[in-house]
Amino acid sequence: MLTILQEQENYTVYELTFQRDGLQIYGNLYLPRSDAPSFPTVMIGHGFGGSYSEMAFYAAVLAENGIAGYVFDFCGGSSGSRSDGDTRQMSVLTEKRDMEAVLDGLKGYAFVDENKLFLMGESQGGLVAALLGEERTDDIRGMVLLYPALVIPDDARDEYPNREDIPDIGNRFGIAVGRGYFEDVWDMDVYEEIGKFDKDVLIIHGS
Repeated sequence: MLTILQEQENYTVYELTFQRDGLQIYGNLYLPRSDAPSFPTVMIGHGFGGSYSEMAFYAAVLAENGIAGYVFDFCGGSSGSRSDGDTRQMSVLTEKRDMEAVLDGLKGYAFVDENKLFLMGESQGGLVAALLGEERTDDIRGMVLLYPALVIPDDARDEYPNREDIPDIGNRFGIAVGRGYFEDVWDMDVYEEIGKFDKDVLIIHGS
């Protein structure tokens, strides 16, 4: 259900939630104010330890330009997440399932132009978007990746050269994460995973 949070001159902000495996995914939809029947739509995933609010600026800019933007909190994505879940149950792969639930949920709304659905992600969210885009190529028109953290699997192997060394509870940048955070990516070959997406991709990395 769409609940109005804010009205601007060129767009309206709605609260819009989705579900994944019994967990609620909290998000805000920035919808252009226009007579158009549907809009290009961008799903925007935040980085590790972040939240939807940090990505709201991008959604607002998109909406100002006639493109719907949806920002959301990954389940367990941070201690301040408004989505369900705990950081100790979060991993790149659980976040991919979150973003896929958002994708499938948004496709059910008439305001979405299903031929113009895009993924956008920052840092860890960029890796998540790249992995999902590879799997759902038929549904995704293109991607925008903001300094995507493609090094996460390498970092996991550097920190724990042997899989059996991975602890039940670890630490990542001061945030408690579970064994699954490292184990889910430990044997991942990122470039093999994402190398077959043959549509438009914009990568922004650096100053």
